[in-house]
Amino acid sequence: MSGRRLIVPLSSHQSYERVHETWLVYIAILVVSAGFMAYGLWKLVHELHLGYVHVVTGVLSFASSVLRDTLVECDAIPRTSSS
Repeated sequence: MSGRRLIVPLSSHQSYERVHETWLVYIAILVVSAGFMAYGLWKLVHELHLGYVHVVTGVLSFASSVLRDTLVECDAIPRTSSS
């Protein structure tokens, strides 16, 4: 039913309102999810008695690995010529 709300013909103003409403729900879900992840990480740190330095370096290591892998994959995409 909610998918149908996004595909019916609407005026420009109505479509803007619906897309904006959907976007706000999406952002709210992301914020709640980030809160749960932060809480889970905090609980893990306290249960395993890890130091904050280990946690920060672990998170930074994970983030740098993801960014590096993204860069490698972007370089692997074949380029197309515009001419």
